[in-house]
Amino acid sequence: PKSFFQITPFRVGQIFANFGMVKYTYVLPQPEPSFDQYGENLAYIEFIDEKVAQ
Repeated sequence: PKSFFQITPFRVGQIFANFGMVKYTYVLPQPEPSFDQYGENLAYIEFIDEKVAQ
């Protein structure tokens, strides 16, 4: 979905910025990756989200 592609990169940048991990801010591939490419990154993002929530 388009909203997913639009909001996710910003969200990732925000999450990593909170940790000061600037070099990982642009971890997502450009511009519209395949589902498989996103799947790996999404799993990582969800893991980071859990850590932030705790």
